[in-house]
Amino acid sequence: MSLLWLLVIVLTLIGVAVGRYPWLRMNRATIALVGATTLIALRAIPLEEAYQAIDMNCSFSP
Repeated sequence: MSLLWLLVIVLTLIGVAVGRYPWLRMNRATIALVGATTLIALRAIPLEEAYQAIDMNCSFSP
């Protein structure tokens, strides 16, 4: 299972580095969100740990 997790992480990092996946109509934010959601769905990251990783000061600043 960890090989699948690694694949998701690598594809997410490549997508964020390149900036978009044009054939999927995904930009950096969407790629990061889909990558994180996929890792949570695959149980690579527990949901509680994912919540703790969110920096509210950075994510929701005006």
